[in-house]
Amino acid sequence: MTASCLLLSRIDEESGEPDSGRRFIALGLHLRSGQWRQFGGHIEAADTSLRAAAMRELREEAGVDAASDQVRLSPAPLAVRTFSVGSAACASHLDVLYAASAPHSHPLVTTDAGIGDVAWWPVDKLPQGTAEDLRTDLRALLQRTETDARTS
Repeated sequence: MTASCLLLSRIDEESGEPDSGRRFIALGLHLRSGQWRQFGGHIEAADTSLRAAAMRELREEAGVDAASDQVRLSPAPLAVRTFSVGSAACASHLDVLYAASAPHSHPLVTTDAGIGDVAWWPVDKLPQGTAEDLRTDLRALLQRTETDARTS
C-alpha cells in the first residue's frame, strides 16, 4: 500500500499571477521505473496516518512541506487507485492519493535517492515517460480537484 500526492499549481503566464490561468503539475522521475509520476511511496511504521505518509513523501521527494502556509493539502484522499510500475520487486500498488496546491514558484528539491529529477510541467504537456496510468487518469483527477475546491 502506498500514499501519494498530486501537487498542482496555477499561473497566468502573461501576468505571472497565481491561481488563474494554466495548470501545472509537479512530477518526480522515479529511477527504478524510469517513469515521471506523482510523489509517493510505501507507508512506513512511523506514519501516523495515510495523510501523514503522503505529507512525508511530498517532503522527501519534492522538498515541499505540506504544513507550510504556502501549501494546501486536501484533508481527505482525492482517490484510491491501483497501478503497476513495471518493477518485479513491487509491481502492483494500491495507492491512496491526496491533492495539494503550492505556488508555481515553489522550489522543488528532492532528498530521495530514488528520484532522479523533479519539475513543474503544464498539465497539457506532460513529459515523455510520464506513467501511463497518470496520463489516463489525470483529466478526471483534475476535475475532481475542481469539484472538491468548489464544495469545501
